[in-house]
Amino acid sequence: MVVVVLSAAALAPAKAQTKGEWSIKGGVGYLSVPDLICGLAVGLGSMDMTEGVENESFALMTNPTVEFHYGLNNWFALGGSVTVGYASAKSVFPETGVVNKTISCIYPSVCLSAITRYFTNGKFSMYGSWGLGAVAISTEQTSQSNGSSSQMTVAPMANAYPLCFSVGGSIGGFCELGWGAKGFANVGAYFNF
Repeated sequence: MVVVVLSAAALAPAKAQTKGEWSIKGGVGYLSVPDLICGLAVGLGSMDMTEGVENESFALMTNPTVEFHYGLNNWFALGGSVTVGYASAKSVFPETGVVNKTISCIYPSVCLSAITRYFTNGKFSMYGSWGLGAVAISTEQTSQSNGSSSQMTVAPMANAYPLCFSVGGSIGGFCELGWGAKGFANVGAYFNF
């Protein structure tokens, strides 16, 4: 009898987040909407026409994301997400190594979000991830000739990830494809409790 119950439990499909259950997701994405905007701003802002200067160290950081969701039923969950991105660049005098100009941009975003589950089969699930919120873009620039300046802008932000996959039971991994603050591809792990 115990063997039959254990066998049935092992064969039962693992449900992705169910009604009344919380889920926490952690992921990393690349090439988000703010990456493009801030990458362009940092790239243009780092152009230095000073004689003898070379542009160096242009870097876009991947976008770490943390999300919390509460399952309203087996197919729909509501919650929120927080994502942070960063880009920086500098120009230097190669002979001396002295930095002539630096520019950096950090851009956190906060979105209310929803998960709409399309399909679940065993430990595999397909879903969509949607969000609406804001991104705060903070830019700082320093140059030997002009000193320091900073600027802060807040803009609307959305997440639209219509093609998402997860594998696992209470703990598993996911891949989300779409575009928004999380990057065009966001991969990571989740835990349902």
